[in-house]
Amino acid sequence: MKEVFLHKKKCKNNPNRDKKKPKKKEQVSHKRTATPKKYECEKCGKTFKNNNNLKQHITGVHTKVFRCPYDACQLPCKLFGQQRHLRVHIERFHLKVRETCEFCKKSFYDKSSLRKHINDIHLGVKQFTCFTCHKCFARFGLYVLFYL
Repeated sequence: MKEVFLHKKKCKNNPNRDKKKPKKKEQVSHKRTATPKKYECEKCGKTFKNNNNLKQHITGVHTKVFRCPYDACQLPCKLFGQQRHLRVHIERFHLKVRETCEFCKKSFYDKSSLRKHINDIHLGVKQFTCFTCHKCFARFGLYVLFYL
């Protein structure tokens, strides 16, 4: 079971709940000084730490070269920047590939969504626990939302 250190401000057992979060300028970083971003996209101005990230950005955002072969996507022409994005699109929208829950027969687009569903709904797994009040949550997002 994963344990999450402390809830946000509203956890009544949190001794630091009334303390204000330091401003970004006041926070001390434990990392070495950040590497300046050197590589800039000529089309949109976004900067990257290395040339590979810039190339991935250009291919995925600006140079969409993978075309969906299905007639339904020809007008408007459906293009993708990465081949894996095209593959996922075809599986989900044209081939209707789904993962089905063995307990309730509900279907999901991918295995990770099915796994979360089974753990949350059928097995009752609650992997996030507060150190201070020991309240348990199935998902980190629920944990955070509860205490905002």
